[in-house]
Amino acid sequence: MNGKSYPVKKIIWLYVTGEFPTGGYIINKNNNKQDDRIDNLEFFEGEKTAILFENPDLPTQEEVREYFNYHPRSGRMTYRKTYGPTRLEGQIIGRPHIKFDVCDVGAYHYPVARLVWLGHRGEWVRNESRIRTYVEEDVLGHKNGNQRDNRIGNLERRVLSIVDDEERRLALLKVNRTEIAGINWDTERQKFIARIVVDGRNMLVGAYSSVQEAEVARVEAIKEIEESDKILAEITGGS
Repeated sequence: MNGKSYPVKKIIWLYVTGEFPTGGYIINKNNNKQDDRIDNLEFFEGEKTAILFENPDLPTQEEVREYFNYHPRSGRMTYRKTYGPTRLEGQIIGRPHIKFDVCDVGAYHYPVARLVWLGHRGEWVRNESRIRTYVEEDVLGHKNGNQRDNRIGNLERRVLSIVDDEERRLALLKVNRTEIAGINWDTERQKFIARIVVDGRNMLVGAYSSVQEAEVARVEAIKEIEESDKILAEITGGS
């Protein structure tokens, strides 16, 4: 149109309402981006922003304080501002997950307790779980046993320990986990699955017979991505 291209949903919105959607963005209510029926489209004013940690595996205290407000009486956290139609300013963060609440940030899922602790203490500590995954593991626990009570006074660091390495390995496999980030055990295929995160999305590398093979493949995949990024930066002049 006039030498420019526009998303189909914007053209549909213009055709039906007579107004071109500027100063905001349109979403698909049912999250199906191919379903552009007018009844499934909704317009929101303002800039569409996202919550993203620079290093998803290790968020910082500054990032937590930038995105969230903490309420000491309830132990809850809320969004500091609106980050789209499902993350509104003042809205409580977190959704139920087993016995505790988690907050979704991109492709990652963070226990709210960890974010509360990080915001107060500046320390990134794993939540306590029924599976003890390391010989000595520093974890975050709840004093009263209620894993949804995230008041800072109810949180404490604990050390879990088991002695036998084989017991630890078997415990990990029962919950499809390994001690190496990005590698999981697939009980159905009886293979170790390697994944990497690219632009906030989980990408499958492959399925392997051993942890060692999966780890090598994962490292190689990361190197290829980094090399591709360097080449692209050289072509585009780093822009």
